[in-house]
Parts: sequence; structure tokens; C-alpha cells
Amino acid sequence: MARILIASQPIAGHLFPLLPIAGELVRRGHEVRWYTGREYRARVSATGARFEPFTLVRDFDDADFGATFPGRDALSGLRQVQFDVRHIFVGGIEDGLRDLQALAREWPWDVTLADQTLNAALALEELGGPPCALLGVLPLGIHNPDAAPFGLGLAPRGGRLGRARNRALRWATQRVVFGDSTREIGALYRRLGLPARGFEPPTAPSLMLQATTRAFEYPLSDHPPQGSGNLT
Repeated sequence: MARILIASQPIAGHLFPLLPIAGELVRRGHEVRWYTGREYRARVSATGARFEPFTLVRDFDDADFGATFPGRDALSGLRQVQFDVRHIFVGGIEDGLRDLQALAREWPWDVTLADQTLNAALALEELGGPPCALLGVLPLGIHNPDAAPFGLGLAPRGGRLGRARNRALRWATQRVVFGDSTREIGALYRRLGLPARGFEPPTAPSLMLQATTRAFEYPLSDHPPQGSGNLT
């Protein structure tokens, strides 16, 4: 049996897909702990997993983001998305990594299963920690040369012109739309001694999981070899 750490944002749409997985892992006899926010302690404990709270990283209630992140509720549309990316998803990486490193010293586990937006778990693997499988809790958002960046709602376009369009949009999305977040995540990764990268939904180097069907996703020319899901 294995020691497995589940890690997720304390956001309903990110956490709920992991609940039946946690329950099944416990049922099979694995030792499971779950790192997330205190708002979901009861949900986590009901699966049989041991709850591990956010400690250094800012905890929050997903029904009231503004209570933890002042100024957010005054924003809307793209500006609110930019705020969330910078302050919740990118802003939580470094402290989340410290939380996970502290937990690993107390309870070294074998493998991490994380929601795709909890980048601290992936950074831990990149620094020599346990292998991390990422579960895509959103529509498939990994980089592909045939697709525009995730979130733009543009249909894929292949061929020479289509791929040129996608490269230009990727540059603009990372360097302009989410430029602040790209600079911050790049600086953090350099401090950690890791290759800097722009902001976009990451693909796990060990295992990428996506619970979906082909009809739900854009048709793409290929998928990463470490991917797994109902895509065939």
C-alpha cells in the first residue's frame, strides 16, 4: 500500500472531483492525506483521508473571496480573473511549497495527486520531491500548437498560419494579459533554481489525468504521452 497526498485548492469545483477518488484510494487500503483549506475539512474527513490544512499559504472561503483578498470584489470580468491568477493561484505557490516541504519532513509520502491549479505540488516534484500526478478539473487546458491559449474560447486552428496565430496569442496571453503573473512565477522559479516559465495551466511531467470525453474537448493533433483519460 502507498502513502498518497491529495492537494487541492479550497474551491468547490476543484475539490469535489477528487472526493470519490480519495474515498476509493482509502477503500483500497492506501494511507491518504489531503492538503487543502479548512472550509472543506469535513468533506475531506468524510472520505477517510486525513485532513492537512493550509498553514503558511493564505486560506480562504470560496464563498467569500473578498474577505481574504481585499479589493477583489470591486473587480469584474478580465480584471477579476487577472487578480485571481496573480493573488490566489500564482501568489500561493511559494508558501504552499513551504507547507508541503514541512509536511514531507513529518510524513514522507510516495506520490501526490493534485488539482491542476495547485502548482506548489508540481514545484515540489521538480525540486526532487515525490512524483506528482495532476488532475485537470477544468476543460483540457494544456499547451498544444494547434490550440489558442486556454480560456480564450477560440476554436483550434492548425496548419502554418493557424500555428503562427496560436504562438502569437500564447505570447500575448503570457506577456501582456497575465504579464504580472508570468513575471512573478518566473522570478519564483529562478529563486528556486528551476527553469522559468510563463503562466499557463501546467502539464505534469509524470502523469496528467483528465476526466473527460472526446466530445467535450477541442480536437488536437496529439496529446502528451504521460496523459491519461477517456480521450479515445
